[in-house]
Amino acid sequence: MNKLLLSALAAFLAVAGAVAPVAAEDVILVSTHTREFIGADAAQNGVLRSVPTPGQALVVDRIALDGAKMAFRAKNGNFVRAGVGPKTLLAAASSHIRGWETFEIEPLSASKFAIRSVQNGLYVSLGADGRLSASARDITSRETFSTRAPEVAAAPERPGRPGRPGAEADESDLAGRWAIHRVRTFDGSLTALPRELRRDSFVRIRDNGRMSASAGCNDISGTVRNRGDMVQFGDVAATKKLCLGDAGVYEMLLLIAFDHGRVVDSGADQLRFYDVHGDAVMVLRRN
Repeated sequence: MNKLLLSALAAFLAVAGAVAPVAAEDVILVSTHTREFIGADAAQNGVLRSVPTPGQALVVDRIALDGAKMAFRAKNGNFVRAGVGPKTLLAAASSHIRGWETFEIEPLSASKFAIRSVQNGLYVSLGADGRLSASARDITSRETFSTRAPEVAAAPERPGRPGRPGAEADESDLAGRWAIHRVRTFDGSLTALPRELRRDSFVRIRDNGRMSASAGCNDISGTVRNRGDMVQFGDVAATKKLCLGDAGVYEMLLLIAFDHGRVVDSGADQLRFYDVHGDAVMVLRRN
């Protein structure tokens, strides 16, 4: 790992508790072990368990606490807590935030993370019975999760193009200068760029498939290939200026979004890019 990446990662970890909650959105949790969604079993006092469809998943927003600590609040106002019963199950059934309602997020990749209970120091794990519990001392695949937005939990459908139903798209459909509205962070959430970076941040796509971009520091260039709703960024390179603080963090996130973007959903004034799992990695808005 080079010095630039280390600096950017360190900067992200230092400000993660302050950055992510600023634009926190409603999300649903996904087990990366089974690719199933996490819902709340009403018949079992809100115990969290895997469910097969996004429509059954529990929608939560994240409440920023000290440092990397956070709480999860369901739409009915209840907070997710661990420590339910002797198996330390998780349930969306608490009216307050104390030790058992406090969790830490441990990033594992651009979209994958582990969740640790602050109260007992153990990781949240998906049991063989499909229930979640704060019971693991180490991180295996059963302790890894990602998030996705409720509105894109199903595979995105590309809107039809007026006057050309069923026509295949090409690079010209993406052409223009786009503002970087949101990028995916290490906990899987889509997060807006800090205000001080927005003026100088952009992605420009030309009719010939050439791309240029910036997150407020280095100049980024590359190519874009788009057929139908499938997209691929290639030959992405950046100049070598050392970018500290938010500029370095969001530049790294933008480069990861280019690397992971495989599907694009385009509208009149917005582009939304998804990875191979259907999780959103970047949202652009026309300037």
